[in-house]
Amino acid sequence: MNFEPTFSSAFGLGIKGSFFLDNTFLVSAPVGYGGTLPFPILKNASFFKAAFDITSRKITPTNTYYLDADYVGTETGSESQPFNDLKSAVDAANAAGDPCEFRVRGKFNRLRSFGASNRIVPSFNMLSWDGDKYVFSAEDADGQTYTKTSGHTNVYQRSRSVTDYAIDYSSLDAKGFPTMYEKLTGIAAVDAQAGSVFISGSTVYIHALDSRDMAASDSGIHLVLKVNGLSFRPDASQQAYIEDLQVIGHQSGFIEINGAAANTGKVTYNRVQGKYGSVTNGFVMNDVPDIMSFDLYAGYAWRDGINYHDNDGIGMNVVEVDCESEYNGREGGDSQNGSSIHEDVNITRLSGAYHHNAGRNIHDIGTGVSMNCGVAAYASQAPTSAGSVNFCSGTGSDSPTMYLSECRGSDSIVNVKAATGSTIYIDNSLFNDATNVADGTITETRIF
Repeated sequence: MNFEPTFSSAFGLGIKGSFFLDNTFLVSAPVGYGGTLPFPILKNASFFKAAFDITSRKITPTNTYYLDADYVGTETGSESQPFNDLKSAVDAANAAGDPCEFRVRGKFNRLRSFGASNRIVPSFNMLSWDGDKYVFSAEDADGQTYTKTSGHTNVYQRSRSVTDYAIDYSSLDAKGFPTMYEKLTGIAAVDAQAGSVFISGSTVYIHALDSRDMAASDSGIHLVLKVNGLSFRPDASQQAYIEDLQVIGHQSGFIEINGAAANTGKVTYNRVQGKYGSVTNGFVMNDVPDIMSFDLYAGYAWRDGINYHDNDGIGMNVVEVDCESEYNGREGGDSQNGSSIHEDVNITRLSGAYHHNAGRNIHDIGTGVSMNCGVAAYASQAPTSAGSVNFCSGTGSDSPTMYLSECRGSDSIVNVKAATGSTIYIDNSLFNDATNVADGTITETRIF
């Protein structure tokens, strides 16, 4: 049986109409719950809704900077003369030092992006200029051409160092991401399989999904590079609100956050998507006390899709509402998770789906508390019970606490696992006949 949800008005923030009929009530933190619910939560049957407007977390900017990836001309950052690269906008914002807003449109490839040394310093909003998603990609510049590989029928090649993989804009998924080509070993293997790539040093060999002439200008097949992407280091009370961004690749994470010691920062993601990461976790969220993510998507990251650490012991309270984390852990191994907290991080997960990850779909590690309401976790790709777990609490040497209310799990070897020292409370959750493992404590109880 598969409880895979359909992301429609029945799930998460889109719930309207019938959700507000009789039998909807405001939930309270259960007795003994060590965390704090971050905002009012409404419950109707098995559905939950955050009674909270995430856009209220935007800052009030002093300055506004416009960015247009396709603009050519004098650049001042104004609406009529926008910047066409991210570094110029960040440099202007950092020089001014005032709270600011970036209005962005278009796709910014790595040649007009910036590395981890170019961090945004003041508090900021980063929003769509025209209502469409804007894109930060680790791919090489558009318009690259290839040459036919001698002695092979379907293979084209070009030279490019630090290539990670190839993507094809002629084939888009439901979220608008291009298709990633399968990495193979050897030119002959690529010649035999459409939609594949072989990377040998700085030479890249590609067999397109179709019979297109890749020697023509910009075939739509682009190389994604091992480069850093958007990152910032909240210190003091810096706030960041990011909305409607799509990220492709980057070895530092889709977005990397590393808070300074003793900061009181705040980070908000609203409708942000990341796919095809390399080297590390997808969304890297470290050492910021207040992080909220609404409708966050993490897919095909090298390691965890969404990962939190409180290395400085500042106390982190984080939120995931209507988030999806899928097919993460391309590195391989059953320690690659969909969503994972560490140290003393507390998290509230509301609705959303975590599935087809290389290891545990949800794994809470450390001493924190997680409240999971209406969450679906299913179909871990790990081959053994050690990693094929939907909801996992602890490692055997720690003591996290996990609450599961109206959650669903299926199609993994283990549904719920409480490692030694950890505690899981389960309320009216629907699991298939997979095993539950209680080396720690699993208690069936009424939570709300």
